[in-house]
Amino acid sequence: MVVVERHRGKSWQESKDLIGDPSREVVWWLARRHAGLPLAQLGAEAGPTDYAAVAMALKRFESKMKGNQIMKAEMQKLERRMLNVNGLLSKALAVNFSKNGSHK
Repeated sequence: MVVVERHRGKSWQESKDLIGDPSREVVWWLARRHAGLPLAQLGAEAGPTDYAAVAMALKRFESKMKGNQIMKAEMQKLERRMLNVNGLLSKALAVNFSKNGSHK
């Protein structure tokens, strides 16, 4: 969350309910992708949001990202910033990013 707050220049409380602001989906996507948090827990963190609504929001977000290279690059930048510890990014992750643009 902190990485997204710094990147977007808004706190989680300010941005999580703003219509048209992707901060909530960005946080959900990163949390799901890197922490494996359950959809219900992600929804609870954003307020009373049903897990099915979180799943649909993430599906739409990923679909938008596939067709938008700028958005995809921004997400990769956020991932690298989030995963960077003491200036060192995991070599395996860095290699995987360069191969296919994700770390799956």
